[in-house]
Amino acid sequence: LAVGLVLLVGFRITLNAVDSHVMDVGSASAIGADRIDHGEDLYSVRPGGDDHLDTYGPVTYLAYLPFEAIWPADGEGGATRAAKAAAVTFDVLIVGALLLLGARLRRGREGRALGLALAYAWAAYPFSLYALQANTNDGLVALLLVLALVAVSSPLGRGALVGLAGAAKFAPLVLAPLLATGRDDEPRRRAWPLFAAGLGSVLALSVFAYLPDGGLREFYDATIGYQLGRQSPFSIWGLHPSLSWLQSSVKVGGALLAVVVAFVPSHRDTRQVAALAGAVLIAAQLAVDHWFYFYIVWFAPLALAAMFGAYRLGATTSSVPSRRRDVVPAAASQTPTLAGSPASTSKRAGVSGSA
Repeated sequence: LAVGLVLLVGFRITLNAVDSHVMDVGSASAIGADRIDHGEDLYSVRPGGDDHLDTYGPVTYLAYLPFEAIWPADGEGGATRAAKAAAVTFDVLIVGALLLLGARLRRGREGRALGLALAYAWAAYPFSLYALQANTNDGLVALLLVLALVAVSSPLGRGALVGLAGAAKFAPLVLAPLLATGRDDEPRRRAWPLFAAGLGSVLALSVFAYLPDGGLREFYDATIGYQLGRQSPFSIWGLHPSLSWLQSSVKVGGALLAVVVAFVPSHRDTRQVAALAGAVLIAAQLAVDHWFYFYIVWFAPLALAAMFGAYRLGATTSSVPSRRRDVVPAAASQTPTLAGSPASTSKRAGVSGSA
């Protein structure tokens, strides 16, 4: 898997360099970074037809700033080069973050094996390659959400990372109730204030630093308001407006799910948090008018962690129980089993922290 992962990542980078295109999503991010670099208003209508390229949160444009500094967007082909470099960088960082997440879910050799499997699955996944080949900014959202899971034991840290993801493309804010609670190994009265502090400080600093002259109203109209009001054929709702009643029901259901998972189940480990986060994002995406395949990469790493985390090396009753809720002790035997199966259950008798 390690050799295959290196080859896959090399293939993805090479293919991106020689045969990829930059969609308006990527070029818009580079243009926004150029506005910041030149001290211009980030959210404003400019001549040239790019008046709707400022629809993302300020963190998206800030993330593109280092790449725009190397390949200025106002130079020939600069926005294209900057967008490609940013997309490739986000993709490689996601691979590294998934390796870390494996170590968060398992301890020792099992953690390294799980992280390697997660990273390999991401690199082999056609839809992650699809987003990379279009050089969109969606990899940034995936990266920040995986890092939020890596930092799941820190309410302040995961709050800041969710704030960064929300200040990049807004939709990840639906995960705030779930990740405010996190796992069940810390009291909510302590976790919620720390999470809120991390989330609120990041959102306030990023938004108010680039607030347009029209204030929050203009910021909302240019970003969330524009996204909510746009017409699109890329969903059943856009194709069939008569189903608006059903869309409203889906929206309500998604909102209820986002809130309920903050309390149910009352006992959850890191893998369950990943599964619930993926479910909430999927529910949120089901209700949007403008949906595209790039959005799959938002929840794909979370779904991979939930599914791959169900498998582990076989454990025995002689294994020492783990004191941490998010890891499982390294197994004595090397027989792969599925967590929860009769065979694995009998082998894991007395082992705490199981998936």
